Amino acid sequence: MFPSYQREKITEFDESSHEIGLQVIEGGYLSQGLSYYKTTFKLSAMGEDTTLVNVKISYDHESDIEEKVKPTKTSQSTLLYLGRLERYLLNGSA
Repeated sequence: MFPSYQREKITEFDESSHEIGLQVIEGGYLSQGLSYYKTTFKLSAMGEDTTLVNVKISYDHESDIEEKVKPTKTSQSTLLYLGRLERYLLNGSA
């Protein structure tokens, strides 16, 4: 199950390297035992209509965390978000 609410802030924004970092500051996986959670996206052009998205997830926790919160599980919500964003952009977001 994915967290239903989270608030993020942009902690990195580098136009020259096409990189953006979003840190969760409230809710989300912080409510499930993590003390720090950040997702960094780096976009790289692969062709005229193709972009490679590298995703890096950084996290920290204060105690034992449940299996559903471990990084292999949290990456699923990031992939779901990227899939929805791609679908939105391909279906004429303008």
